[in-house]
Amino acid sequence: MQSEQINEKAPIVPMQPLQSTTKQEYAPTITITKTRRTLLILLGIHMVLALFYFIERIVVLAKYHNVHKDARNPNVPTSNIGNVISGAILIVFLILYIVMVVKYVRIGILIFAWLGILELVGLVILIIFAIVAIATFSAVLHDTAVELAFSVTLLIIAVLTFIFTMLTVIFSFKLAKLIKIQHNYQHI
Repeated sequence: MQSEQINEKAPIVPMQPLQSTTKQEYAPTITITKTRRTLLILLGIHMVLALFYFIERIVVLAKYHNVHKDARNPNVPTSNIGNVISGAILIVFLILYIVMVVKYVRIGILIFAWLGILELVGLVILIIFAIVAIATFSAVLHDTAVELAFSVTLLIIAVLTFIFTMLTVIFSFKLAKLIKIQHNYQHI
């Protein structure tokens, strides 16, 4: 048996990795920062409005329970409790949305943007029903100016909510796209 001899004089050189194995920090561009700031401002405004709605619904529920039991409408607490719960869910939704935007979580931003699309569809349906209801009641009842003014006010609020939600969705998709482009660029 003959043993093979190893040439000990040949140096062993480690291979250079093609890409760095250390995790790079995410460095957003100016465009991403501006888009994110705009989206955070929109979400902040939405959060303030949601907090006002939540507090107002809690006050209405508290006022209901301050009325004597004989004078209470038994159907009112269910809708008031439902409104308080929906306000709390909206606040949690917005907090999660803001966290996703702050941490640059692209998939999370896209999920919330698509949920915003569903909200827009619901608002369009609401606006169509409101227009039909206002047109129907104004043709039937000519002397109810207060109810008509209230309906038109609700319609204006729905249209403003639609515009506000549309801006939030647009900036969400734009931010997600910019994050993807930046992420792909950093890995080249």
